[in-house]
Amino acid sequence: MNYLIRYFTKQGLFSNLITLFIFLFGLIAILTINREAFPNISFDTIVVTTPYPGASAAEVEKLISNPIEQKLKGVTGIKKMTSVSIENRSSIVLQLDPDQTTEEEARRDVQDAIDSVTNLPDNVKDPKIRVLDSKIKPAIEVVVSSNLSEEKMREQINLLEEKLENLPGVSGIEKKGYRKQEIKVKADIKKLQSFQISLQELINALSKQNRSIPGGTLTSGETGEEVLIRTVGDFLYTDDVGNTIVRANALGQAIRVKDVATVAIAFEEEKINYRSNGKNSMNLIIFKKVNADTIDLVDIVKKTISDAKNQLNPKIEINYVNDLSYYIRRRLNVLSNNMLIGLFFVLLILSLILPTKVAFITAVGIPFAFFATIIY
Repeated sequence: MNYLIRYFTKQGLFSNLITLFIFLFGLIAILTINREAFPNISFDTIVVTTPYPGASAAEVEKLISNPIEQKLKGVTGIKKMTSVSIENRSSIVLQLDPDQTTEEEARRDVQDAIDSVTNLPDNVKDPKIRVLDSKIKPAIEVVVSSNLSEEKMREQINLLEEKLENLPGVSGIEKKGYRKQEIKVKADIKKLQSFQISLQELINALSKQNRSIPGGTLTSGETGEEVLIRTVGDFLYTDDVGNTIVRANALGQAIRVKDVATVAIAFEEEKINYRSNGKNSMNLIIFKKVNADTIDLVDIVKKTISDAKNQLNPKIEINYVNDLSYYIRRRLNVLSNNMLIGLFFVLLILSLILPTKVAFITAVGIPFAFFATIIY
């Protein structure tokens, strides 16, 4: 250490150049570094959630959790597997071994394993796979409120989503208060009775046709490559539902859903009511990419919405909540203020006991150490 001190003392020009470069590159790093509220953390954990409406905990464990667990045992890189079966839902938590697999590889393998499960009940919902990490963060939430009809509000939300989804730094957009459209079947009891068809028979006919069924695995004899097969029969249009056969006789005469029920497009049942300033609202949650700067992204989002206001209905009101850039700016302001105040008091106190030049050089060590840390 003494040798280094003597060397830099004798090589004044070299020491000054190093100091200058550290200040220069430190300033560049501060201006270009991504600003975040929290660091990115990987938990090496995957959660598989499977809804099974109307089932007891015992049924969920037997019919959902156990079959999926059997398939997941063949996935490479799983260190620990824990399942929780409660009423209406199965949750399986997978702890990964980072030395054997990556989160992305494990996610694909888990998806393939779940797709190969062929004995799940008919009315079970599709399993959802979620990787636990802190990389994908919501940057800001856009609240669009108005007394307009739901159809017109949806048009405004869709227009904003189109403007925002392709912005640099946006990884995805989640809509809240935006009810999905669904096909609703309203049975006519008198018509059912006239055809001697029970309501359960109508439900069974619709359930059998509206299914997406795993078909197992097809292996190529030449390459050995495995391809997962799935038969897709989900209803997409009202005509598909209306033309579904409920009952047919030997003469080929068929009674279809449209003969005993009314089929129409409607919105799903409202579970959560979103309101802002006494008006119905729909919210857009903007998620940022891993390498995006939160402050820059939020500024771009606000500017894009401001530029698009002339295309929007003047009756809508736009507000912002959960703005992550606000908290980041506050923390950066605290950091810069503390550094300036600390530098001032250090310089002031040293000036009282040391020559002014020595005090100044010593005080410069504070920003020097800060810039060197940023570069490192």
